Amino acid sequence: MLSQLPIPSSSFHCVGHSLGAHVCSYAGKYLQSEFSETLGRITGMDPAGPAFQKTSKAVRLDASDASFVDVIHTNGGDEDDGFLGMSFSIGHADFYPNGGVSQPACWDINFICSHGEAPWMFVDSIRGNGCEFNTCDEHSADRLDSCRLNKNSMGWKATKPTIKHDYFGTTGKEAPYC
Repeated sequence: MLSQLPIPSSSFHCVGHSLGAHVCSYAGKYLQSEFSETLGRITGMDPAGPAFQKTSKAVRLDASDASFVDVIHTNGGDEDDGFLGMSFSIGHADFYPNGGVSQPACWDINFICSHGEAPWMFVDSIRGNGCEFNTCDEHSADRLDSCRLNKNSMGWKATKPTIKHDYFGTTGKEAPYC
């Protein structure tokens, strides 16, 4: 595509859920190693944790895979406990709706349900219902005012922060999430 179309690689945005997030990672890594080009953006929707969380960035999604990598974590935790998503920050902007572990539409921790909420939140953001998140949650913030200074929109309208940030916020049970 790079040789046939007059579209720069920086214009491409790869969006992937679970294993698909890591597929986007491989596309970004391949573009860099084989063509010395950089993918414009990767959005990882609750990247798969099992078989990836305990590996190096060479085999999983990482901020170095594109110019901008944003990640929505909806079921992050230890795979040995049944969680399906990655729990730690791997992008330039990592979003943790409702703490990033369990989602309001899902009973108890219901791993499959919470893992599947990330794509719905992303689709809702395309429809114009993006959620604005802060750089810290109310449980860990000494001063909420300082947290609110660094906001970002989760999903389609997310922007690359000047320095890497984790963002926290709450959503509703269904669209519109915010």
